[in-house]
Amino acid sequence: MKKLDKINILLVDDSELNNEALKELLELHGATVDTALNGQQLVDTLLAKTKEFDIVLTDVDMPVLTGIQATEIIRENDDFESLPIVAITGNAKPENQWACFKAGMNGHIAKPIDLHKLCELILTLLSSKELGNVHESIPAQPNNGKGLKQQILERFDNNVELIERLLALYEEEFDKQLKCLKKAKDLQSTRSILHAIKGISATMGMVDVLAQVNSIAASELHNELPRSKMVEKIQTLSKVNAENVSLLKSMLKLSDYNAMSSKLVLDDSVLTQDECKEIKLMLKQNDLSVISYIKKIRNQRPDNAFIEQLFLYADQLRFKKALSLIDPE
Repeated sequence: MKKLDKINILLVDDSELNNEALKELLELHGATVDTALNGQQLVDTLLAKTKEFDIVLTDVDMPVLTGIQATEIIRENDDFESLPIVAITGNAKPENQWACFKAGMNGHIAKPIDLHKLCELILTLLSSKELGNVHESIPAQPNNGKGLKQQILERFDNNVELIERLLALYEEEFDKQLKCLKKAKDLQSTRSILHAIKGISATMGMVDVLAQVNSIAASELHNELPRSKMVEKIQTLSKVNAENVSLLKSMLKLSDYNAMSSKLVLDDSVLTQDECKEIKLMLKQNDLSVISYIKKIRNQRPDNAFIEQLFLYADQLRFKKALSLIDPE
């Protein structure tokens, strides 16, 4: 039996050449592959329901509808809640990967495609789907963190640096969604925000956050709790999230950059006055060349904690954070 035997794949790319090349490779491994040329065709093909697909592999930057826009539309339909969707894109920056996960995608493969990695990701996602909702494939009670740690590492191809960057983006997005949730006044808005938190927490392995969100969503759906109790459960989300973030950092031995940055001191031995002035100007103007500018300084002065942190913020496009580090006032 071939690796992808009996697996039905919907492959989406605006390049017919790319579609045909990958289609043939996947079929050599036993898959059955249908193709589409843009996000609108992807949505239309699924909604037509003339064929059941096991997984979708989609390019991100496409005409008519992007892969991200198509995924957001698909995730609004309960019939496709557990359908695995994988981004295939030439843009491997963490913020772009995060945008894919935030939209509801379950995996990310960078171009040029490593066929072995793609096949393994397909099998991993389909294995998770057999156990239940692919968004909830993380164990609710990981054994001392081992099961959870392994799943997260596999999900991000054992790239701890990438996980670290995505975690910073996750924390910002969680805080933003939680503020919106506290202000939500109608059922539709509440459900939409809970769905967004559910997606990002599942992606990053925040098992307790996911469980709490599912509990809130179920109670909201069936009107089981008075509003005061619902507000109380929502208020606890922040604490639960902080505990889950701390657990993940501990498991993967990640640095607590927020705590670290408060201890960092800028003086003339770290950056010259001219360098500081130039960096501040570029940050205030949202000038992307600041990333290469700081990287050059970083290469000249390796192992400097302040410059490392400054570069991390700039590379993540967190320019306000970088500016507050270099100019606390």
